[in-house]
Amino acid sequence: MPPFMHPDPARTTGRELRYRLCVLLLEAGRPLKVADLLARLDASGWVFSQRASKVVSDALRCEVEHGRAVRVGRATYALGVVPRSTEWSIRRWIASKGCGRMSG
Repeated sequence: MPPFMHPDPARTTGRELRYRLCVLLLEAGRPLKVADLLARLDASGWVFSQRASKVVSDALRCEVEHGRAVRVGRATYALGVVPRSTEWSIRRWIASKGCGRMSG
């Protein structure tokens, strides 16, 4: 299974998507456009049952509210403040789901 691939494409929302978006921003080390995030998710086999850009934007809005992402422009997001313990928890949570590997 490719990295980040979700075994049930119809369920690519919620916490798992938000956490994976945070990890993508963390690993990029720079702001990314929603289109770039979608390209990375698509390359990993993620499929969305609704309009993908809306699903990702909605997920990132939640992360902005938690401070883990920052909107730096139209459809452009950067990593916010993510303490090491939170990063560790996110990576551990994703690994526990068994839906792909995490780098780092």
